[in-house]
Amino acid sequence: MKYLKNRRIFRLYEHILPFLNYSISLEEKLPEKKVLLIAANEGDEVIGCAGTVLKHVSSGGSVETLYCCQNNSVELKKAEKIGSMLGSSVKHFMPFTPNKLGDGDKFAEALMRLLTRVKPKILFVPFMLDADSDNRAISKTLVKIAKKIDLDFMIAAYSVWMPAMPNCIFDISPVWEKKKEILKFCNSSSSKETKVISKDFLKIAEGICQYWGQLKSPDIKYAEAFFMTTAKSYIKLVKKVF
Repeated sequence: MKYLKNRRIFRLYEHILPFLNYSISLEEKLPEKKVLLIAANEGDEVIGCAGTVLKHVSSGGSVETLYCCQNNSVELKKAEKIGSMLGSSVKHFMPFTPNKLGDGDKFAEALMRLLTRVKPKILFVPFMLDADSDNRAISKTLVKIAKKIDLDFMIAAYSVWMPAMPNCIFDISPVWEKKKEILKFCNSSSSKETKVISKDFLKIAEGICQYWGQLKSPDIKYAEAFFMTTAKSYIKLVKKVF
């Protein structure tokens, strides 16, 4: 059947509905201060959650960033710069090959060690059904880790290459210009590396943020939306979907 390739999305709709409100809640700030932001590849996190992270840091919260995949030293430097622009107090880098993050158990072992050391209260991750395989691998890896250690934190799942199913929204209008600056850096650095920008990060993020802002209120110019729940509940969903 032609719909079989979408079976995971159908499963997700079935299991995620109890978590969603008809009116997505507008949140002023994150419920905890200590945040760990995970991005498979640099730039993904800027599209999905940079505004909320910038607001969090400006209000006295802390964020550490983890970049999982780098092809070369150029990408490493790019990730370092983005982390600094986001206000990351500590930046972590893992040397995994893009498009192979979910292969084997090495990433799970490395991430488990990092979570045990950092002890975040909120973990930003790409939404479980993102179109990118590395982004999906992060959620699947949390399932592996949960079999070995207790994951006692909140999950804030953000959109990158496929919309999430959000249950909360953050107004990022006050920090949009700063997010825009980081997005422009992502585009310009991509241009230097490849001579061609395959995806316009700014256009993608601006459209998404305007959509969520206007959906919630005509007074909100830009917003970011997340599926937020406890790690245990999120992991149960991931197991049901995959």
